[in-house]
Amino acid sequence: MRGLLLLLLKTFIISVIIGIAVTCLWYMISHKQDSTNYSHVLPLIIVGALFLNGILVAMSLPALFLVTPSVRSSKVVSVLLYFAGPVIMLITILFMQGSVTDKIVYFIMNVVYIAVYTFYYFRTVKKIT
Repeated sequence: MRGLLLLLLKTFIISVIIGIAVTCLWYMISHKQDSTNYSHVLPLIIVGALFLNGILVAMSLPALFLVTPSVRSSKVVSVLLYFAGPVIMLITILFMQGSVTDKIVYFIMNVVYIAVYTFYYFRTVKKIT
């Protein structure tokens, strides 16, 4: 259990850092006209990254059930427990109402989180087998 909690913490930290970088890059490319005053957006991106990744970590908590060998032995159940929360949030983002800018930021953060989370999933599965 401790290893999975550490894995979630690592995923949170790395995905926040990468998510902030990718979102800042997206903002600089998409808002070239007001890129001179970038200081007002950076704190919003940082707080948004922390908040969204916190939600994703909370939605990933069912992965802690993978410490039980009977649950871990079933590949379908283990993949569902591990990825269901972030994938459900990704689907929700695709169908939500609101501004396109917000949807893009949410989508970027979610995709970065899922990419980092997938990397650690395959690394964990490789260690176990």
